[in-house]
Amino acid sequence: MKGRAFFAEGAIGFFNQTDKGSLVPFIKVAVSERIEQAGKISSLPLPIEKAALYGDDDLNSGLFDGVVVANSDNPHAILSVHKMNSNDNKKSFIDLATSLKMSVAFILKENSKEYNIPIDLLLQGVKDGKEVHSSEEVVGFADCNLKLIDIAAGGQKK
Repeated sequence: MKGRAFFAEGAIGFFNQTDKGSLVPFIKVAVSERIEQAGKISSLPLPIEKAALYGDDDLNSGLFDGVVVANSDNPHAILSVHKMNSNDNKKSFIDLATSLKMSVAFILKENSKEYNIPIDLLLQGVKDGKEVHSSEEVVGFADCNLKLIDIAAGGQKK
């Protein structure tokens, strides 16, 4: 495994559970191996067994009861929905979503080894085989989180 590099892509958010009038937090994680050839970057999707989002002070999505659901757009990704409050009722999923430092942890199916990758909020994407970084990504991430928190705190979809 030495010398390998991974992309861990993910999403954190809330969806409106219309029949109960509440918002439900979710995370989605997909992992790809980063392949660099002839100065170009590409990726190869990898199956994972488990995934979690980590935030400040070891707060992580595993502390919130959750269930993995079917993910039709990427069979290698893990999509899980969670309860809003942690199992000990001391933290809210909002606390996780507003962490100052975040990372994605996952277990590769091929070797059952756990990896933890810090989230690079400056990475905008890959264009023409090259990574593109922008400070605007941090602002976009913060704005998105503030909107999610506002919606989750208000308990209604805007």
